Amino acid sequence: AHPTQLRSRWSALSGVLALGIACCFPSIASATSLVLEGTADLVEKSNSVITGTVTQVEARMHPEHQFIYTYVTVSVDEVLKGDRPQLGSEIVLEELGGEVGPWIHHVSAVPEYEIGERVLAFLEDRPEDLYRTYGMIQGKFRFETETRSGLELLTRPDEWVDTYLAANADAAELAVMRADGYFAAENLLEAIRNWVALN
Repeated sequence: AHPTQLRSRWSALSGVLALGIACCFPSIASATSLVLEGTADLVEKSNSVITGTVTQVEARMHPEHQFIYTYVTVSVDEVLKGDRPQLGSEIVLEELGGEVGPWIHHVSAVPEYEIGERVLAFLEDRPEDLYRTYGMIQGKFRFETETRSGLELLTRPDEWVDTYLAANADAAELAVMRADGYFAAENLLEAIRNWVALN
């Protein structure tokens, strides 16, 4: 699809979804509004930054208002920022949306996690010892290995580009965001460690 058409479809979908949720549950609406932030902002504004492996993904209806949430269990192998997650512990992320039986609740710009993937996650604290990905889709990176060089990369999902276009409404930035979606893993991790040490 042409970037302009893609942007229009995303904008329409995001607008309808945000309006519907805002009308019913204003507190949930804030979780569906994407605010574009650089990686430095993600480090500064998140409560915690961790790397770890996803061990469980389970979607279920929220008992109070029947929205679907997905609960992601992550085994933590490094804590780059924050005192709440502990090295070697398992933490649970609560993300809006998911699939329960015949019911599907898809929320644009909310990150999806897969069992077995290793991730870098920027987190915000939630009640009851839960977390949520800070910055929505911006706050999740996946570890991958480049086939030719063997270099370990941190990548954003393909949906990141579409989400950026929907929020930014500027197709000219597409090439920039594609480049920004990939980092040499150790370079980005070391930059985060250095930032935390100095702040």
